[in-house]
Amino acid sequence: MKRALVGWILTAALACVPATAHAVSAVFAGDPINPSTGLPYEILPGFPLVLPGLDGVIGTADDSVDTSIVGDIDLVVRSGSPAATNTIPPPTARGGRTALPLGVAGSTAGGGTEIPFTVFLSDGAVGAEAPAGHLLPAADMDGIPVVVTAFGDFDGDGFIGPTNEDAAGATDNRFEVEELKQVGRAVALFSGGVARGAVAVHAGRPASQGGLTVALTAMALTGPFSPSFFGGNIPSGPAIASALPFFPQRDLAKLIHDRAVPAGPNTTLQQVVDFVMLPSPGAGAPFALPTDGSAPTIDLALVNSQTAVRAVFREDARAHPLPLPVGDLVLGTQAPANHRALRLVPVDRWGNPADPAPALRLSLHSSGPLDVLRPAPARRGEPVDLGSARGVRVVVQTQRGTPDNSTGTLAIEHDGVVVGALPYRIDAHANRPQADVVVPSQAAATIQAGIDQAVDRNNDGALVVAIRPGLYHENVIGEDHLPLAGCRPGQPGPGHAGG
Repeated sequence: MKRALVGWILTAALACVPATAHAVSAVFAGDPINPSTGLPYEILPGFPLVLPGLDGVIGTADDSVDTSIVGDIDLVVRSGSPAATNTIPPPTARGGRTALPLGVAGSTAGGGTEIPFTVFLSDGAVGAEAPAGHLLPAADMDGIPVVVTAFGDFDGDGFIGPTNEDAAGATDNRFEVEELKQVGRAVALFSGGVARGAVAVHAGRPASQGGLTVALTAMALTGPFSPSFFGGNIPSGPAIASALPFFPQRDLAKLIHDRAVPAGPNTTLQQVVDFVMLPSPGAGAPFALPTDGSAPTIDLALVNSQTAVRAVFREDARAHPLPLPVGDLVLGTQAPANHRALRLVPVDRWGNPADPAPALRLSLHSSGPLDVLRPAPARRGEPVDLGSARGVRVVVQTQRGTPDNSTGTLAIEHDGVVVGALPYRIDAHANRPQADVVVPSQAAATIQAGIDQAVDRNNDGALVVAIRPGLYHENVIGEDHLPLAGCRPGQPGPGHAGG
């Protein structure tokens, strides 16, 4: 059974693991062996064998891909608590959204509802009646911990991670990278080939929007325990895993930053899953995890956010589907760079967009040379009611004659108490609008394609198509308000702004 290409690791001394060390776990029966190590290869289920090239890094152009060796299924995670029968049950997600466990963001102690999960060791013998294989009660894995990690489908496109298979194609991949950050992790111990537990997920979506779809993945290391390997506290054998949305870190020394401590279901874990990179094109199969129940080794759940307790400024969601936090708010001294559209969003204690109950009544106050133009109540100095998880659009603009390098703060108050603040600064260099799409580039090969795809990707309130020097034989149909800006050689490169 060919192994998942994994570098996750527990920061744990496995005090409850049997003292007997097995050279190779029973889960590897029949797997191809790496002749340089004498151990089974680590391969993701359903993926070909990928080995690093001369640079020693997986996921780069010089990878070696052997399509004659494909990883089989050894580890399967299911949401909920299905019975441990000979045939591993299908994903709960096969029953549709109504069949998925429903959690609430946060741990039980923090007002949340955790997601139950069950992890099975599989014999890899899949078929029409057993798409995930059969339960493998490998005794050598008893007491070994398995890490279950959750990832969220933040943009709701039906995939976890960057993919061209969604409706937006490649245009939103830079936003979908955010989905590669884990939103929950937990540990359970194997017994008879089965491990059960519950994972607290700190990300969620409002119940009014159907909650956040999360994918549960799993990973475990196998024995033996070598005194020369992290003091014998961590299994040194190859790893097994379910499907993953990326190539993970394999250098354990970069993952383990603390002294190993006893591990178990209630152990506090450090970051045990670390993104390294996406696969090179030669790897073939897509890494993005589908959320339709078709992936046999993973499963899904829904997570609602808690009730809103405050509000924050987010990027205006019209340009992209992810409610990204506002970074460094920089405004120019001239139009259109002197104004910015933001969104004031109610959030729960974890910072998730949330349903306000009752409505949040907030006031906006600006220090320094900044005016609030919208919404109308805020412009008149009156409170703004946030009655839904969508929040309200807020438009701000620098005052006429504002000097360069001015600074200030846009504050959010609730009942006279400041509950949020967004610093800003004025920079005359921001007066020149940035391009939203560059021609030619992968996103737009022609000027017409650039016009057709023009959306305010950088959220500066302007639509700009930057055209590189060259001769373009085409008839262009556009709008009067859409600037076509010439690019100087070397500015900006392909993929800039418009990807």
